[in-house]
Amino acid sequence: IDPRFGNIALALALNEAVEIVRFPFVIATTPPLTRFVERVTGRSMNRKPGKFALMMKEHGVFFLVYWTSFWAVTGLGCYGAITHFGPEAAFELIRYVHLDQFVSLE
Repeated sequence: IDPRFGNIALALALNEAVEIVRFPFVIATTPPLTRFVERVTGRSMNRKPGKFALMMKEHGVFFLVYWTSFWAVTGLGCYGAITHFGPEAAFELIRYVHLDQFVSLE
């Protein structure tokens, strides 16, 4: 297997593991970021009041674009780190945060 493909697969797996940190961060920062964008652009994003589970309905396309962009940036960051530091460093990180309890690294 080409090492680049292995690095891509490892980066995708590591990126999904980062979800536990990324999700609360995006949920917490979406409302203030939406208000900031509305203030800077002077346009309303037609937000509707809602609860936590209605984040997509409340913030619409902005939330989708923000979430997808954040996912892509962390994925590219994981790939860059794996390319720079090597796959062994990624495996060590996985062991360090005890994700190896859920996925076998052997």
